Amino acid sequence: MIALLHLCILALMSYNQEVTAVEVTITGTASFNLAGSEFAQYVDKRIEQLRQFRYEGYIGCFIDKFNRHLELYKGYSLTDMNLEKCRSWCVNFEYLGLQNGSQCFCGNKLNNKNYPRVPDTQCSMKCRGENTRMCGAGWRNSIYRVNP
Repeated sequence: MIALLHLCILALMSYNQEVTAVEVTITGTASFNLAGSEFAQYVDKRIEQLRQFRYEGYIGCFIDKFNRHLELYKGYSLTDMNLEKCRSWCVNFEYLGLQNGSQCFCGNKLNNKNYPRVPDTQCSMKCRGENTRMCGAGWRNSIYRVNP
């Protein structure tokens, strides 16, 4: 129950994008009847995305700049960029970043102070070769562990 509530709070935070604090107290049982609502569909979609990311080493969406977050640009593919392709290019690194739907970056260090994490909604471009996965956006990296 707690894990499901946590996932719902994460979904709510990204849905509204302006939640400063959430305090939850559970005493007894709770029931929700949101079946069929737009929010329930959104929560279901976010829970599925979170499950998918969790098992594939997803870390989050991060800002990128001219002086790159991940030091090595490995290349791009306008037709078939996907997580596994980038992973194969970054095999000797700890992290990979998918950017702008078609680019792959590799690196061994995350510098969160200069390249902060942002809401996943900012990594909104679908991968060119995997249309169910987001591959960052302009100056946004969807960052994964190379070995999840």
